[in-house]
Amino acid sequence: MRRRHQEQQTEQALCLSLVTNAIITWNTAYLELALERLSQRCGRVDPDLLAHISPALMEHINPYGTYEFPVEAEYARTGYRPLRTVEAEG
Repeated sequence: MRRRHQEQQTEQALCLSLVTNAIITWNTAYLELALERLSQRCGRVDPDLLAHISPALMEHINPYGTYEFPVEAEYARTGYRPLRTVEAEG
């Protein structure tokens, strides 16, 4: 019984690591796109500001609730999702 409990904990930890790595990979790709757009609009991005961002930040992730994943629609897409604009956030 104890061994099975330890195996379940290990499986949960591996799943959590997989999800965390997927989020960091997603964040990295989109941070790169956002920084590229920012540099196109505003010129050079101050390296001191870059020291304060990280793809490991996850405040925008809601770990609770029910999610739907439209797999077929995602397969049909080409390229990245569009970035939000400042106007769209207002």
